[in-house]
Amino acid sequence: MQMRPLGRTGLEVSVLGFGCGAVGGLMTRGSPADQEQAVARAIELGINYFDTAALYGDGESERNLGRVLAALKPDVVVGTKVRLKADDRGRIGAAIAESLDASLGRLGLEQVDVFHLHNPVSDAPGGLSAGVVLDEVAAAFEKLETAGKARFFGITGVGDTDALHRVVDARAFDCVQVVYNALNPSAGGELPADWPGQDYADLLDAARRADMGVIGIRALAGGALSGSLARHEHAMQVVEPIGSGADFAADVARAKRFEPLIRQGAAASCPQHDFGVPRRQTAHLEYHVHSGRQGLPETVRRRRRHKWRGGHGAGESAAAELGERLGNLDDAGEIRRRGGADHAQAADRQHLVDERTVRELDDAAILAVELLERRIYRFSESMKVGHPRPPPQA
Repeated sequence: MQMRPLGRTGLEVSVLGFGCGAVGGLMTRGSPADQEQAVARAIELGINYFDTAALYGDGESERNLGRVLAALKPDVVVGTKVRLKADDRGRIGAAIAESLDASLGRLGLEQVDVFHLHNPVSDAPGGLSAGVVLDEVAAAFEKLETAGKARFFGITGVGDTDALHRVVDARAFDCVQVVYNALNPSAGGELPADWPGQDYADLLDAARRADMGVIGIRALAGGALSGSLARHEHAMQVVEPIGSGADFAADVARAKRFEPLIRQGAAASCPQHDFGVPRRQTAHLEYHVHSGRQGLPETVRRRRRHKWRGGHGAGESAAAELGERLGNLDDAGEIRRRGGADHAQAADRQHLVDERTVRELDDAAILAVELLERRIYRFSESMKVGHPRPPPQA
């Protein structure tokens, strides 16, 4: 298992984390035996970060994780979260302290390693403004650190993009959970203007500049990247997208356009397919650990970006055409070329000659491969270790 420094915290965490959320449902609705088996196998494989929240199953995730950790007694890193309600707004410090005390009780711990704010950073209902987060929430978290109840603190990187960047740039928190997946990789770089979903405006790089640790969330878009609407019996049956499409069905439809990658050998199957079929609870875990060890096929690694010219418009880059071309993949993975360009001619215009090469070098496939190579659930390798938390910047 590859390990990464979690920003300036000094914690060394596994590149794959164990999510205890309600979307998959194992730690909220699974059997005690399956829960303990999955956690034990994850630890055996080298996974040492476990992510839960008071919101997951109304405390059931924390309670079940606590029971399993008490039985196994492993040396792991545990993160949990607090989500404030509307009637907590006049007593934010007290509400946060009460929530953490309740979480520690359910987890059976005296101290949690990482404590995250779960609310969106937003002025919208259910969210907290950037000003409130940097003022009241940060102050409450500092008191919990002084009391020895939490070691490090973070935010969940959902809400308004500008507000998220303001909080990250202030460097008041140690880490941030970032939405990053093949349907919305905007936290990792610029996308075409008409790309569906929220633009997170390279939030990963902002976190790097702020020396914050990064924890990837929604890596599989809530299960949409399975390419199936079916759900496991333990999973949430209705999942609202976060930052990707208008609804779950639209996300699934977009995910199916990556199927040519499977036929070309870039992946063995759509990830998270076990949401749609009954199988052992550890199968999903085994699949992802194996995929991380195996890496991508050499033929995929050798691929490179191409600029398309002539029939695709002089001077237009592949990135500028990516959103449209992602919708122009048919079931055979071919590109419906525009403008009547003859791709058997004009080698100097970089036209691709045969249909097999066209499929392999389609820009949508290239984007997905690059996302895989970055390892969708990742912690930045460039984060420094052991630095004290700097004071918030105005």
